[in-house]
Amino acid sequence: MEKLAKKIEIKKRIRKQIKRQLVTGKKRLKSFRERWKQMRLGDVGPIVSGGTPSKKIMEYWHGNIPWISSSDLTEDDIKNLKVTRYINKDALNHSATNLIPRHSVVLVSRVGVGKLIVNEVDLCTSQDFQSLIIKDTKKFNCHFLAYLLSVKTNEFLVKNQGTSIKGFLKNDLRNLSILAPSFEEQKAIANILVTADKEIEGLEEKRKILDEQKKFLLNVLISGDIRTPEDLL
Repeated sequence: MEKLAKKIEIKKRIRKQIKRQLVTGKKRLKSFRERWKQMRLGDVGPIVSGGTPSKKIMEYWHGNIPWISSSDLTEDDIKNLKVTRYINKDALNHSATNLIPRHSVVLVSRVGVGKLIVNEVDLCTSQDFQSLIIKDTKKFNCHFLAYLLSVKTNEFLVKNQGTSIKGFLKNDLRNLSILAPSFEEQKAIANILVTADKEIEGLEEKRKILDEQKKFLLNVLISGDIRTPEDLL
């Protein structure tokens, strides 16, 4: 178990370093030479806020539209999302929340700031989110942008430690300066990082299974349901 845990931590550190180098252009993939373009994040697409429908109107919370809060996301994980609440169209139409189309970058901007995902389904968010809706999906890769923002937002938070800033405003994100390579290079970078994430996720799952097996064996040994050879002497 210790060996596996150490391996996971090493993989995470390597992945973090590679991610920072690749998404900022400090390390280039050999087959790409085109110069990266500087732009504002707002040039990629609109940034949309969220909201919470009234919890006093119970009917709002019986529908099929996923609605998420920051607790539904996991730190340093752009893929896995735990949806536990759903709203209906009336809730969407009578609150500040908005429908975010799939393959947007959904970023926690207040409570739990810095967590983000690429949503695989249309969904709504609480007011603790700002979501980047990509206008041209043939020009910008959603996974590349998510990895880039995970680096950029962390830099923003470190830079503002000790100040009253506790998150991001819409204009902070809209005016955020980014460098973007060609779509093909974005896609190639995203594929490398997604593969690294899957490898770490597989190791985490293996550790979880081993941990559950260990707990089970300890419980049955303590309870006496399984006896060791020494017990039979």
